[in-house]
Amino acid sequence: DLASFSWGTTMHPEDAQRIGATMYDAVLRRVPVSLQGRYRNRQGAYRILHTDARPRTSSSGEFLGLIGVNIDVTDREEAEAALRRSEERLRLATNAAGIFSWESDLVTQRMSWSDNAASLIG
Repeated sequence: DLASFSWGTTMHPEDAQRIGATMYDAVLRRVPVSLQGRYRNRQGAYRILHTDARPRTSSSGEFLGLIGVNIDVTDREEAEAALRRSEERLRLATNAAGIFSWESDLVTQRMSWSDNAASLIG
């Protein structure tokens, strides 16, 4: 119900003060703001929203507030965290096994080596 909707009631309690202070500061200074926070959706689950907001002015230049867009980045954030965990597991496994990995891009002729390659092969 848009008539009774309040962002404050949907914010994760651990994020509310930071989000509120950041948005308040942007309104006071009339500057663009970009931030992320957790918000509860209709089903009660928290999702991560990335907010970009810019000052909004009237045709005469009067400040009317901020206008912006929220993008749900939960899936991206979770995928990036899973990738970091996977990369760490690979690093631990290659170090424990005393092996290294490398990749070669045949199109660009670029090669990359795991961090432990130099210590293993000199």
